[in-house]
Amino acid sequence: GKKKNALDMLGIAIDPMEGFSTLLSKKRRSKNVNSLDSSKVDFELSFGGRQYNRERDYQKKARRGEWFTRLNLAYRAQDLELREPFSYFSVMFELGTSDSSVFNMAGIRGSLTGWQLHRSAQRHHFAVLAIVYDYYQNSAFSYGMQSFQMNLFSRFHPSPKITVQTEVGSGVIGLAAVSDDELYIGVGRNYGYGSGANINGMGRIVFIDRLSFSSNFMIGWLKTLNGHNSHYKVHSSTSTIRFQMKNRFFMEYEWGHFFLTTSFVNDFDVQRHNYYKRLSGGYRILF
Repeated sequence: GKKKNALDMLGIAIDPMEGFSTLLSKKRRSKNVNSLDSSKVDFELSFGGRQYNRERDYQKKARRGEWFTRLNLAYRAQDLELREPFSYFSVMFELGTSDSSVFNMAGIRGSLTGWQLHRSAQRHHFAVLAIVYDYYQNSAFSYGMQSFQMNLFSRFHPSPKITVQTEVGSGVIGLAAVSDDELYIGVGRNYGYGSGANINGMGRIVFIDRLSFSSNFMIGWLKTLNGHNSHYKVHSSTSTIRFQMKNRFFMEYEWGHFFLTTSFVNDFDVQRHNYYKRLSGGYRILF
């Protein structure tokens, strides 16, 4: 059913060889005809162009343009069976013709457990404990982290044609890797390891299930565990305008920035920015 299909797609992302082996196996094709799978899967594939500026210590570099593609997959169990691990998970990958790396961004989230707080026709509140993996690779810096996050999700229906969604949360970053160009000499790598904490937030308003505006942010604070003795502050924020067409196609315009501040013990700071804007079109499938 849908849940098994979604789990197989996640398995391909985590372990491609085993994932494809599972898809081709006879065991997967066997199913229980008496069971009803009421889970939902949301799949999106988009393609477009983007432009970005990079900056280091307030010195702007050349503006660049490039093509990119993004894949989004989200699975959720019917009626939000929050207590069951991975009753919700999402996978996002973004690739582009960048001068730094073809693989630019990844985000994987899976719920561990959750609690229903309030549910009515006008509003819905629930809390979720999730495991999260985020990765950014751009011309300014690279950053990857694994964390546990507690988030409060809310959904409001002020009118039949308007939906408002919000998310606020915080978490513990168990392990993160942050680019450090000065570290390579003598160590053999250009990134340092650290751990810390983060906060995040999101707001979205949807009109008649067609036009939407959303904005989100994430701020992380890290202390070096292995590398130069320093502290990091990572900040990302994005805003998106989206129009969903009736034939499953959509158009999207997004702008935002990634910001990294490295503070060394000798009070020497290094700041790196990556500003971008992009326009894309895509296709969405709900099953």
